Amino acid sequence: MGIENDVPKQFLGRGNRASVCHWDLTVKFLTKEQCKLVIKELLEFDCDIDFEYYSDNDEYYISIPDMSWASNLIQVAEILKKYDHCID
Repeated sequence: MGIENDVPKQFLGRGNRASVCHWDLTVKFLTKEQCKLVIKELLEFDCDIDFEYYSDNDEYYISIPDMSWASNLIQVAEILKKYDHCID
């Protein structure tokens, strides 16, 4: 019995290896414009990425639940880094 029988399919990568990194991320933005720029990039992301967008008063949130692979987290971090101080 291999790992492919024990691990949900979305967590298997090359050679049916399972990711050791599973993560959830919620990011708060102070401007809608900044949040929209990040959403645009997430829609063009290399792999399927499910995310939620919501707002609360003048704060805007993107929540990315139940992702895997550290490389995906690094790519998302690079997107966030690009827009961190873009709107002053």
